[in-house]
Amino acid sequence: MATVAIVVVFLIFLLLGRGDLQERFIRLVSAGRYSKTNIAIADASHRVGRYLLIQLGVNITYGIIFGVGLWLIGVPSAVLWGLLIILFRYIPFVGALIIAVVPFLRPLPLISAGICCCYPSGCFCCSI
Repeated sequence: MATVAIVVVFLIFLLLGRGDLQERFIRLVSAGRYSKTNIAIADASHRVGRYLLIQLGVNITYGIIFGVGLWLIGVPSAVLWGLLIILFRYIPFVGALIIAVVPFLRPLPLISAGICCCYPSGCFCCSI
């Protein structure tokens, strides 16, 4: 928890001094070609911003599909799971896997003698 607080404080100071930090970076890497460096940084920031916007659209679509699918098979808090998938898909490689596995593991304690558990899977039933 303390590490998170330190990171947040550090991030706030970086964002407050963004203009000065950008000027220092340009002076450091430009080697006297300030206009070309400014154009390159502006182009890179535009491309990264566009990528993140497209990624947000993909994540929202994925979250809606995931949430509606869970709602259709009767999982409680399907909207919450849909919102969580939107956030967790930003974690590379394992984010979507983590959030997809958790709803499947959640009903395991509910399995008892004679109860069919086709809760989140929708594809198969476990019969005991």
